[in-house]
Amino acid sequence: MDLEEFRKHGYDAVDRIYNYYKQLQENPGEIAVQPKVKPGYLSTLGDVPPQHGIPFDSIQNEFKDVVLKGLNHWQHPSTFHYFPSNTSFESMITEMTIASINNPGFSWHSNPSSELELVVMDWIAGLFGFSETFYHSKNTSGGGIIQPSSSEGILVAIIAARERILRAENTRDQSKLIIYASTQTHSSAAKAARVFNLQLRILDVDEDLSLRGETVMKAINEDRQNGLVPFVVIATIGTTSTGAIDKIDEIGRVCQSESLYLHIDSAWAGTHLACPELRDELMLDGINEFADSINIVVMFVRDIKSVTDALTITPAYLRNQMTDSGAVLDMKDCGIGLGRHFSSPKLYFMLKSYGVEGFRAHIRKSIGLGERFRRYIEADEVFEVLYKPRLSLTVFRLGGTGDLNSLNRTFYNNLSIHSDKLSLTHTVVNGLYCVRRRKTDALYTQLSMGIFDTIKGIFGGDSKPSSEDNKSVMQPPANELEPPKDTPITVDELKEHDGSNDKPIYVAIKGTVFDVTKKKEMYGSGQSYNIFAGKDGSRGLGMSSLNPEDAVSDYSTLSEKELSVLDARNIPKIVLTRPLMPEIMSKFTQSSRPVNLVNWKEDKPAPREWLLENSKDADALLVMLSDKVDKELLDVAGSKLKAVSTMSVGYDHCDLAQLKQRGIKLSNTPDLLTSATAETAALLYLAATRRAAESIKFVERGEWPQVGWGPLLMAGQLSENKTLGFLGFGRIAQATMHRLAAFGIRNVIYTDSGRTDKAERDAELSRKYDINIKRVDLDALAHQSDAVILLAAMSPDMKHIVGRDFLQKMKKTAVDTDALNEAINEGIIAGAGLDVIEGEPHIDANHPVVKNDKIFLLPHIGSSTVETRYAMADLTVTNAIKGAFGEEMQAQVKL
Repeated sequence: MDLEEFRKHGYDAVDRIYNYYKQLQENPGEIAVQPKVKPGYLSTLGDVPPQHGIPFDSIQNEFKDVVLKGLNHWQHPSTFHYFPSNTSFESMITEMTIASINNPGFSWHSNPSSELELVVMDWIAGLFGFSETFYHSKNTSGGGIIQPSSSEGILVAIIAARERILRAENTRDQSKLIIYASTQTHSSAAKAARVFNLQLRILDVDEDLSLRGETVMKAINEDRQNGLVPFVVIATIGTTSTGAIDKIDEIGRVCQSESLYLHIDSAWAGTHLACPELRDELMLDGINEFADSINIVVMFVRDIKSVTDALTITPAYLRNQMTDSGAVLDMKDCGIGLGRHFSSPKLYFMLKSYGVEGFRAHIRKSIGLGERFRRYIEADEVFEVLYKPRLSLTVFRLGGTGDLNSLNRTFYNNLSIHSDKLSLTHTVVNGLYCVRRRKTDALYTQLSMGIFDTIKGIFGGDSKPSSEDNKSVMQPPANELEPPKDTPITVDELKEHDGSNDKPIYVAIKGTVFDVTKKKEMYGSGQSYNIFAGKDGSRGLGMSSLNPEDAVSDYSTLSEKELSVLDARNIPKIVLTRPLMPEIMSKFTQSSRPVNLVNWKEDKPAPREWLLENSKDADALLVMLSDKVDKELLDVAGSKLKAVSTMSVGYDHCDLAQLKQRGIKLSNTPDLLTSATAETAALLYLAATRRAAESIKFVERGEWPQVGWGPLLMAGQLSENKTLGFLGFGRIAQATMHRLAAFGIRNVIYTDSGRTDKAERDAELSRKYDINIKRVDLDALAHQSDAVILLAAMSPDMKHIVGRDFLQKMKKTAVDTDALNEAINEGIIAGAGLDVIEGEPHIDANHPVVKNDKIFLLPHIGSSTVETRYAMADLTVTNAIKGAFGEEMQAQVKL
């Protein structure tokens, strides 16, 4: 397309937009609010683009006739669902202008015009009545910044809050951090917690659905007592379901006194701050840290430095004089992305065109529409308004007695049948099923008010028309619809279902509805089912009062008995021998593919009898180090068993020969515990060299006062200038060496089973840690080492690698399970520190190693840190699910 063609088609595009909006204003009934299309309706566009370009007119026409046929018309005067996706003619023209510039504007140097963002943010701060703290031009700490969405605004707020607390605590460990939100908080808070792998605590609200300060304070005290670190509260002005407003003043005081960040999500209600008379209701005086009004996707921050400190990364190719001077704010440092849409002109044109009073008039008109609709609802005895009305949002339902939830589900389902004429959304709050009506587009004032007539027509009640706008013929009211009938349907009929959504199939088990329309593998085999057929063509299995709106895709919580309703052979069975952390257990229930989880419930090892009893026909076993995976267990499990996932690095508890013979995959959890195990190895080394076990037992036996002080009482060995030997020199050994370097270790020798030359790697490590590193054979390791640290996976080929012969060759001042005990008793070596012992965990107090004062013994806790165990559990569950479906697992052991 050349410049002249651009001009021609540009005019044509404006004409098409004009015609669309003119039709919405004058003949909206000719445009269906929601389309009647099926998934895959765009398959007619083909699998590949054309080899050669086609005329732009043809593309425009195809887009209008084919693609837009599936458009849900959010600008339609009868659209009242979700929250508005507002636009304006000013915005449309500005979008074209911005597209013509196409400047990423990630820094002032790349686009000095990005400074416009600071100007319009100050305009909005004034429009909303914010204090000078939120003005860029006042040279204060805060100000406004544009974010791509409210969800990203929450991400940025949490990043800033997280980095502040981690820096204050001088740590990078975020495992104890916890976020607070309420039962009414938008789902983007939960998503943010998942993105950052942070804990989220959901707090209860009061009778007005508001989060209170005292609730937050109570949670802070409880969590701090449990060792957690609260660091941010996500409060809301205008919740999604009902428009509820949290007690910002109370929460703000708590956050200020307890040094927590406060992020206030006002994604749709925030723009109402432009009207001074609404500010008291919105209670924004309590803002402490963050307030974002994401209707125009802006975020106000009390301290921008908290954001830029967390997000500033400036490689050499982005450095420039203005950035280095600190005189400018680079927008790349205020959000997650580097490239940035130059969106501030949209605000500039809109605010200039509307003016302050025009913008306020727009908001007041939308609120007036909501109040007018609310009066109609309140005046009609058939309906009731639930919860305190907020701004332009009304939450209502059919009143009366009896099962009102079922009645309102039927009511909403019938509203949905007429989605071509209007569109609303439902919600469930405190167990009450209700309908939401929300509208802010004041362009269609009278047109939009026809909604009440439409709703009354669908319900079938008598009403005096409030306008002449919606007199279309409606389907008979709900009380005249023929109720669903139970109809037998055979397996063959189920299997012939084409997977389309025009006749969805729902399965009901214990009142929970499962959508199995596209899951043909879920359909039963060899028996008939009781199916109801609704008048709209929907079908359900199990009961005749199904509500498709309750359909979920999670099959994982069903027991074997419940699953027998379906074809259990097609849902893999996973046996878990010990409950894991709740966040990890949820991976089973949230899996996109259903699994039948059979797990031991008590927080102790599963009895062998339970494991044998429940492993029959399992597809995967998730076991612990204490669970023996041997021929007996594998015989019981049977031929369906595809995989064993062990929550351990070692796998000597698994019969590798039997697994290989049966073609069963095995996965473990290496590479996750380097730091944790290295710390334990350093602990054992220091405990052995400084005679910690002897000293502890010396005190416990009460010998200290009787013996008194002596010049060599419990004298150990200094690490300084000693030669440290490693049997195995992989990641964990290197991490251990790094930690012990601080104690003056200057010579390291090692033996490993590798056949490749490691000289280059060793030279690099020597330079890095200022330690002399040399590879030697096993005999030299024994003769030359002052202490030997053995770090190896628990596998059969490593058994008894250190025996009496090796120990006799060691220096008498050295450190490092029958031969070890004998060597210590005979004075061949000075002492030992152990985390692994042969025969564990069946070790009692009379075991010779336990009784030996010179052996510092730990109960196999080398990897036992919170962070490591969470990571191990997460990988183990992921592998169990993959293995159950016959897929390759991570860290799969080569058999």
